[in-house]
Amino acid sequence: MYYFDTSRKFAEDLGLLPPVRNQGSYGTCWSFASLGALETSYIVQGFGSTAPDLSELHQAWFVFKDPRPSYARPLHDKSEHVLNQGGNNSMSIAFLSRIGTASENELPYTQASNVSRLTAVKYPENYSQPIKLKEAYELGAITEKNRDEVKQLIMKYGAVRIGYYHSSSGIQNNSYYFTGSAGGHAVNIVGWDDNYSLSNFKTKPKANGAWLVKNSWGTDWADNGFIWMSYEQNIYTSAVYIAAENDIKNFYGHDAVAAIDSIPHNWSAVMFKADNDEILNEAAFYTRSNNTQYEIYIKNYGTKEPANPGVPQGNAAASGKIAYAGYHTVKLSTPFSVKKGEYFSVMVKLTASYGYPTAVENTGDIVNAASTVTIAGKSYFARTKVSPVSADWRDGKRLTGAAQSKSCGATIKIFAVSGGPAQIVTSNLPAGIVGQRYSHTLTAGGLTPITWTVTGLPDGLTHSNGVISGTPKSQGTSTITITAENEKGSDTKKLELVIKPKSDNPDPDNPSPNSDEGGSSGGGGGGCDMSFGVFSLAILGTVLIMRRK
Repeated sequence: MYYFDTSRKFAEDLGLLPPVRNQGSYGTCWSFASLGALETSYIVQGFGSTAPDLSELHQAWFVFKDPRPSYARPLHDKSEHVLNQGGNNSMSIAFLSRIGTASENELPYTQASNVSRLTAVKYPENYSQPIKLKEAYELGAITEKNRDEVKQLIMKYGAVRIGYYHSSSGIQNNSYYFTGSAGGHAVNIVGWDDNYSLSNFKTKPKANGAWLVKNSWGTDWADNGFIWMSYEQNIYTSAVYIAAENDIKNFYGHDAVAAIDSIPHNWSAVMFKADNDEILNEAAFYTRSNNTQYEIYIKNYGTKEPANPGVPQGNAAASGKIAYAGYHTVKLSTPFSVKKGEYFSVMVKLTASYGYPTAVENTGDIVNAASTVTIAGKSYFARTKVSPVSADWRDGKRLTGAAQSKSCGATIKIFAVSGGPAQIVTSNLPAGIVGQRYSHTLTAGGLTPITWTVTGLPDGLTHSNGVISGTPKSQGTSTITITAENEKGSDTKKLELVIKPKSDNPDPDNPSPNSDEGGSSGGGGGGCDMSFGVFSLAILGTVLIMRRK
């Protein structure tokens, strides 16, 4: 059983856990919870030495108030303020996968009352993008059956975003257990304790055990913003948000509001015209159930626009099985080159036990149906389970017999890197600990293959093929010179690598003694979610902050 040091000093000092924040009087917990989970996964994966601060206001406002009507969702309650509309996992995942994030310093939460003025002339994607969403797992309710699985995900990514019913009557001794129904609220689980005593709870559960929960009601609430929640609490929804290390990529996609509905088609396809000479190297799509098998095919049509996607060609560019429902980004096994002005398609086949495996957006989800959902020649679907031929494809504009006969758009994206000179993506190096194994993979855009050169590494670390690894022997700060080179050119960066003394990483075996989420009820009292033994186990290159009880 593991739990944070009472003061949580170590975690705060090393930045493994973003600070407790305060949503104030607005019903924006759904945005705080999803971004809190995304921030945590970024730092736990070793992408930076401190947790970034993302703008909760950016998501909570622009989901409903994108200046382009076809990109905005309808208000849940027109009589309420935009920031009291509430939200859920699906909304967050759709927004983060389509639009992305913004920095808190660009659109701070303190400006909530002025947000309409601040955002009147700016599209949401025109803000900086400090973190990108790589994957999001929609786990559903947390019960005894999947408790161990949730613990593993916390150890790997640092936090799980949950929704539950909140009532102040369920709180006692900084512990929470409530058996009734109340306003939905969204928070982050960041740890657990299997032996947390049931005697701590006002209403007694049947057994010991609790989750350590990080709230968004400021540090004056409960135990510096944290509370213990019984394993038996009704947690009706949960999700994991996984950050990607920032990279230099263009992406192609037609969806305006992303995955909302599902249809009984195994095949979907999107048609694009290349903006530049580029290399397609990643694809993103949604799954609607666990253990869905996928196959991705890319097809080039030259400079003549085809009538429909036609027959997939060659071997799948990527294939595999996705363990969880949600949003996923996968690497293509073989990058695919396109030239400016060429037409190409991305076809995705999904095989699942669920009868409606393909996620779509449709005209019923959009305030003004002026999006590509209503434009012919962009999205196609086929019901066949074998390789489709031209006659099998149906244009999403005219798709009938599915999604209540609405026009449907495929929610597929393809990512591309320039076919030009190498560009180093890595912007910082995670800190290391003396005597502890270290590993970090460098990333770059541009034409592949890329050759790496790294100099200035501290004693104990070496470099091979873009991976810095080894065991640091002494503390200190080193300036590392990194060069990435391909046949088109090279790029060089100087980055600092901090090696901390061993005492900064406490030995966990030898501790020192010390539904819909959101809505009009706002923060502090629940009603902002529509629909610890252990902190995060850090992977290589990240420090683990735990104490054993």
